[in-house]
Amino acid sequence: MKLVNEVTIYEVGLRDGLQLESKVLTAEEKLEVFNLLHEAKVSEVEFGSFVHPRLVPQMANTSDFYSQIQQHEAKMQLVALVPNLKGLEIAQENGVRSVNYVISASNTHNQQNVRQTTEESLKSFKVLFSICI
Repeated sequence: MKLVNEVTIYEVGLRDGLQLESKVLTAEEKLEVFNLLHEAKVSEVEFGSFVHPRLVPQMANTSDFYSQIQQHEAKMQLVALVPNLKGLEIAQENGVRSVNYVISASNTHNQQNVRQTTEESLKSFKVLFSICI
């Protein structure tokens, strides 16, 4: 059995961990959490999502927050979740270099998560991918 020499933590707390909380953190409060992750030498952080604030109010300040952490991109991979084309466009407008797009195998979960069937999300992914390359 080969031992693992390296472990990468893909941290999603600033996005997934906050999106269902009732308290909406300010960009400055998110920065405090980010700084702790940076001090802990976490190398990959999903910092937020470019989603409509009506749907996920906790992500309403993602652009502002990204502008505060952007200078760390040389040392950390900063990733934004983009649920759709509009989210990708906003990420690009903000200079985000790395995005994550999720698709659930289950239509039920995909509908709850991004309000599309799995097939619709796959079609959307093809469009987003063509824009990114």
